[in-house]
Amino acid sequence: RLANDPKAMVRRASLQCLWEVVLVDGSLQEVEARALGRACQDPSVMVRKQAADVAAGLLAAFQAPAAVALWFDSVLPHAADAEASVRAKCLESFERLFLEDLGSAASRELLGRLGMAGPSAVACAGRLMAALAKANSTRARKLGGALQALILEQGGSTSAAVAAEDVPSVVVGAWVLLAELAPMSASAINIKKLSEAWAVVSGRPEGRAARAALGAIGACARRFKPAEAAAICE
Repeated sequence: RLANDPKAMVRRASLQCLWEVVLVDGSLQEVEARALGRACQDPSVMVRKQAADVAAGLLAAFQAPAAVALWFDSVLPHAADAEASVRAKCLESFERLFLEDLGSAASRELLGRLGMAGPSAVACAGRLMAALAKANSTRARKLGGALQALILEQGGSTSAAVAAEDVPSVVVGAWVLLAELAPMSASAINIKKLSEAWAVVSGRPEGRAARAALGAIGACARRFKPAEAAAICE
């Protein structure tokens, strides 16, 4: 009931209570996830920010599919929020997930979800890439390198799947992020690694991963030396 109170301060306080209850229980239940999802769309800026904080905290605490789904469905859309401070909070949460521990199960699952997501989620990811490149070019380059390394790692460990034209969704998600990052910060893309990563998906030109890869390559085209361009075209 407190989550639906007319006063924003009360709704915000209820989220802190919910956070503590979930931590004690040790798992995120569906009813709690729904309440947090609604709070992420609250008219009050303070409530939306608190809800995003709680969702990010639960994801860090549990690394569970329910927490991943909550962040992806309810916090990622904050990248397009009308309030700048809410967008900043979303970017902060994204950086913790993808720059501090891209190898975590939660980060990999989020990439997998992005690899299968529709245009709305991809557009939000693009907004985050633009904000990251504008705020901190060094961290943008770090993300670009980490994504390319992940593509190579996953491609090398799933060569049979790739040969069968079944590119893992986490690889598709990594390419989607790279394709959104490259136009904002081409310097974040390592040309040599990009050429190597392209080999992971180039055998399936009609696939979503290949389309995203071509987008990233196109954004960096001016930086290619003739021999590098020829290697990708082969």
